[in-house]
Amino acid sequence: MKKTFKLVVLSSIISTFLFASDNNSSNSIVVDSIGLNLGKLYSDHSQKNHNGIITVTHHPYKNHTGAEIYLTLNGVFDEDDLKPYFSISHSNNDDMTHDCILAGVNKYYKHDHFDIYAGVLGGYGQLDWGYDPINGTKDNNYDANSFIIGLQGGVEYPIDDTLSLGVNAKYLLHDYETQLEPSNSFNATVTHDKTIFLGLGINMKFGEEKKRNLKKSKGTL
Repeated sequence: MKKTFKLVVLSSIISTFLFASDNNSSNSIVVDSIGLNLGKLYSDHSQKNHNGIITVTHHPYKNHTGAEIYLTLNGVFDEDDLKPYFSISHSNNDDMTHDCILAGVNKYYKHDHFDIYAGVLGGYGQLDWGYDPINGTKDNNYDANSFIIGLQGGVEYPIDDTLSLGVNAKYLLHDYETQLEPSNSFNATVTHDKTIFLGLGINMKFGEEKKRNLKKSKGTL
């Protein structure tokens, strides 16, 4: 059921892009900004025993450190405050690594000295275990894959006509499942179902947004 819901959300995001591009075919689609976010992630997990009771001697750490590279586009939608968003991210700790690709749409609320945005996200990710969860499990160095949906929000503060500093937060839902099966008599599932990200970043503006930031900086002199 969860996977079906995620597929519906992803299909809706893709359909929105295609519909907007078709209706806005007379406008050129250009890169609006390119940015980098660095921050901390919290990834929650749970274990469900199916047959017998399996004791994991060391559960993976829930906190990760990660980085995200992203870009936004202009010209897809008629409204200037709606911008498509694409990102690639990587995070890790001593136990696991988490990689994902995300796409979505951000709605921007522009103010005199800063911008606020909120958006919806969809994508796909992979979670890699760096150790054997239990001795004898069939899933040594196991990688779990999942569709992802989520929300994000943030604030951007221009420091000149090109560069902006920002704060970004994400709430992601996924279903990374690891099957633990030391024998036919014992098996369990470890599920990582959500990730929270909070980070700081910097981005470089292009085109119309660069001109707008230049006007902002002149207006504050």
